Amino acid sequence: MKYLFKISPPIWPIFIYEFSLIKELIKKKKKLLIWVCSGDKKKISFCHANPSMNRLVCLACTSKLKNTLNQLNGKYELIKDFDKNKTLTIKFRNFFNKNKILDLNKISYQKIDLGKGVESTMLTLFKSKYNKDYKKDFSKKLLEQSFYILEAIKKIKKKHNLKKTYLFNGRHFNYRPILKYLNKIKSPIECYDTSNYSEKIIFSKNNYPHNLILRSKNLLKIKISTKQKKLEIAGRRFFKKRLIENRSNNLIDNYEFSQTNILPKGFDKKKLNIGIFNTSLWEFKSIVENKKFYLFKDDLDFLEFLLKKYKKNQDIFFYFRCHPNMILEKKYLYKIKNIANKFDNLEFIGPASKISTKNLLKHSDITVNFGSSVALESAFFGKKVITLAPSIFLKFTFQKVFKIKKDFTNFIDKILILKKKDKLKFDQNAHKAAIIAAGCAHFEGKIFREVKTVDRYKQIYRYKNQNIILRSSILYHVLYMFINLTLAIKKLINFTLLDFNLSIKKLFSFIKRFINIYKRSEDDK
Repeated sequence: MKYLFKISPPIWPIFIYEFSLIKELIKKKKKLLIWVCSGDKKKISFCHANPSMNRLVCLACTSKLKNTLNQLNGKYELIKDFDKNKTLTIKFRNFFNKNKILDLNKISYQKIDLGKGVESTMLTLFKSKYNKDYKKDFSKKLLEQSFYILEAIKKIKKKHNLKKTYLFNGRHFNYRPILKYLNKIKSPIECYDTSNYSEKIIFSKNNYPHNLILRSKNLLKIKISTKQKKLEIAGRRFFKKRLIENRSNNLIDNYEFSQTNILPKGFDKKKLNIGIFNTSLWEFKSIVENKKFYLFKDDLDFLEFLLKKYKKNQDIFFYFRCHPNMILEKKYLYKIKNIANKFDNLEFIGPASKISTKNLLKHSDITVNFGSSVALESAFFGKKVITLAPSIFLKFTFQKVFKIKKDFTNFIDKILILKKKDKLKFDQNAHKAAIIAAGCAHFEGKIFREVKTVDRYKQIYRYKNQNIILRSSILYHVLYMFINLTLAIKKLINFTLLDFNLSIKKLFSFIKRFINIYKRSEDDK
């Protein structure tokens, strides 16, 4: 029996963990089947790690893969890409109407939701521009490639006696067909991805890690099975680190602007201040298991609701804090601002604002979030928390999760009464529950002690007193880093236009990281 690995692009940081998993199975003398991308543009129409399909990036990726496989001493069997099916146009003819428009939500083949995988990729790629930039030819190419992969996994399963399959991510067009097909025939599969709450890898049996409802149930199991003292220690450690540290995986950080400790001008502590902290939910929209936990369709739907209910209420003031990672979503932000301008009691705070997110959290009476870590931080500050979207913390009591809008407004009205009577105090129960929830998130997933992450672009694998750095050959490595350097300089220029002082900070940060990537140390092989 064989273990199948459908691995992520080697230039992604998670590849070091895949290598670690493979080495672990090799130690146990398991038979391995590794499914990789060859970089053949005649077959591969799109790659998440290389959206522009830059040839140099592709060469660096395949070179890194080759060098990595050499470390395995041939103790595996290799599969590349997939075979093209000449009857594809006939099979997909019914998926297009007379206007050649695709409805990805409804496209399935042999009860496998290929369209949802394509939609997931399109949403991640285009984000708020998805509806306008919904390109027929591009979506068709992804759909075709998704079909080829489905046909490929059928053949692989038929030819090899698979004991278990390991699959990166699981939700995108090139992974979802594998997950769904193996689920259909009840063949064991685990999808893995990085955790946002710890330096661990999340594994989801027979599912994708983006199924937040399933993960919330798993976190609850951790809470039940782990001693409270351990959870408290881990949770407090999490907040100690979280509230002082801002880290990024990018050579030049896109998202951390030079926030100060200031609050919005005219912040009136006598009013019921409600902080709304949005986030980009696009990557979750294709996960059908999460859908019933969206109380509102999106930010715009939510703001329209607030406008109808609270526009004339002078006892309440809303602060809409836009997530920094939406800085490039200009048309979407314009729509939000248009609605925000209709309010007399709402202030829009843009992605690049210097107003402190943490300070706003500390001073808001209620925090409204869309399933982000802001909920945890706000509860830690003893605030009332409302969560409007799926979250891995849905089973924890530090927040309110409503299924109907009337309950949402009733809760706001209740807290307003407490505010007027000066009875709205620090919520000790929410504070304690947040610490426990953070502790549970810490214990979610698997830690890889043999892996040391120096930087996104440099990870070290420790094996038998050796330190192995997985990288491309020197030429492709230099070319790949040159491409990233060019992109970093472009980002730096953009930062200069936004905030000159910030760009100086980013420049020094970049230089420090660049040196860290290239300097030799005792960790280098």
